[in-house]
Amino acid sequence: MAIFAAMWALPHIEGKNFIPFKTYFEKLGWTYLAKGEEVTSYGRKMKVRYNGERQRYYIKKTGPNTIGLRKGDLLINIDGTEATLENLREANFFTKIYRPKSPDDEVTIKVERKGEEVILKGKASRKDKLRYPRIMVSENFTDKQSAFRTMFFDKQSE
Repeated sequence: MAIFAAMWALPHIEGKNFIPFKTYFEKLGWTYLAKGEEVTSYGRKMKVRYNGERQRYYIKKTGPNTIGLRKGDLLINIDGTEATLENLREANFFTKIYRPKSPDDEVTIKVERKGEEVILKGKASRKDKLRYPRIMVSENFTDKQSAFRTMFFDKQSE
């Protein structure tokens, strides 16, 4: 078995063959996006941080975006889900901003801007090229993918 593994790995290590990441990650129910691949987005360089004093998230930095977010906007809710620390832990609502599923996805965000509530709506119409590879967990994975994950990650199988 060790000889087979070494024979398989050697061309990859030497750089003669590339590891088919998409194939392997797909078996786990993950999506692999390579550097330079085009993805749909609402905008680039959006950074969200937590303001402990106000107990809210705010936009620390943003580049051009289709939602209308600006630096300093305090997030109130995203698609009706309150933007609190507790909700972040229980539901990954930032995925709605960072990883839209399709070019037709829309998001509604209520923010506080200069003391006033503003409702922003945007469509995921930008096409950006990835600067770094990404791995995303699929929301709906199959029983076979689940079994493969268990086999791959379950410590009891050691």
